[in-house]
Formats: sequence, C-alpha cells, structure tokens
Amino acid sequence: MVNLSTTSELAKTIWDRFQAVGFTPDFGRKESRLLIELYRRLAAEGRPIPAEEVERLADGAGITSEVAGAFVEMAGERDEEGALRGIVGLSLNRHPHKFLVQGNELTTWCALDPMLIAPIMTEAVELESDDPRNGEPIRVSVSPSGVQTYEPTTAVVSIVIPESGATDNLETIWKMFCHQVHFFTSRESGEQFFSGRDIEVYFLTMEEAFDLGRLTFGPIHAQQ
Repeated sequence: MVNLSTTSELAKTIWDRFQAVGFTPDFGRKESRLLIELYRRLAAEGRPIPAEEVERLADGAGITSEVAGAFVEMAGERDEEGALRGIVGLSLNRHPHKFLVQGNELTTWCALDPMLIAPIMTEAVELESDDPRNGEPIRVSVSPSGVQTYEPTTAVVSIVIPESGATDNLETIWKMFCHQVHFFTSRESGEQFFSGRDIEVYFLTMEEAFDLGRLTFGPIHAQQ
C-alpha cells in the first residue's frame, strides 16, 4: 500500500490523470505474481527465458499455459524460438535506457519503467540514459525503497498523459507513451526538446518519478 501522505502532489495529480484515461496497469493477482517472477528471472540471469520455463513459472503462480501465453503475447517481447526477451518495460532488447542490476545489463522501454520495476528487484539498480536533446548522460541509482543518487542533480523525467486505449498493444504503448517519456539533464532541456510540439508534458524530479512509479504499479508491488 502506498502511503499517500508522503507522496508528492505532482505524482498524485498525474496518477489521477492516468486513471481518468484508463492507463492503470493491473493485470490481476496471479498475472502480477508471474510478472514479478519474470522480472526477477530476467534481472538475475540476463538471458531469454525459454517458453517452457515461462510455463513452469506460470504454473507456480496458478496460471494455465493458455492464460500465460496470452499475457506474454499482449505484453512481452519474444525471440524467434519463442523465448521471452522482455515484458512490461524490462527487456534484453535494445531500448534507450540501460538498467544495470546483479551484474547484468538490461534496458527499459521508457524512463518511468525503472521506477516501476526497481521496487521489485532484490538489490539497487543503476540506470544510464542520454538526454535526447543534447546527448549528455544521466545516471541514477535507485533501490527498492527509493532513489539514492543521480547525476546531474538537475535531471528530470518527462511524462505525458496518453489517450484512452494506449494499452491496447505494445506498438500503441510505445508510440503514445514510451517514446515521449525520457530522462533529461534539466527541465530547460526537456522544454526545448518538446518546444513546438502539440503535446502536454510534465517534468518530474527523480523522487517524484519514483512516487509515480509506486502509484502506477501499486497493485503489482502488493503481490510481492
């Protein structure tokens, strides 16, 4: 359960807007437990998860192979052999944001994903990304309980409010949300990047982004 008394007002405002458009990831109790297992397996082993192993993990979560297959098809990335390479934000494929944990290098689909997933990890995560406007690096250290350090200290995360239906499929999620959610070295850099675009953007500090991640993934975190 998220303690709203210690959650930033901006994070709560954005969460309210997410809810208004149905952008509320809640896969159900069993699917959330499977997702947690898949996240932790990808992070710990840094390799694709074979389809039969996904089925075994699904069975342990009380999910039939048909339901697990539909979940992975909807929210996952698979290779030519059908092994799972990524799911709901965490991936072994090439995406803009490096997610370094347990000696393995993974990536995330957008800059908010690490804040959703870090509370599920068993140790701190190191994040590396480049400002899409000026190419300068941003580095963030985040533990399961919160953001620890980040450089530069002026770094922010851009957040947009997707239209209804943004969670229909991966391509829609990437286009309507992920491709607009970046790390920037400063708010000014972010404002310049989005200048002239017909899009509403919020800029969050690392701590505010972590708060938003806790709100957004609250139902999943509750299944740990």
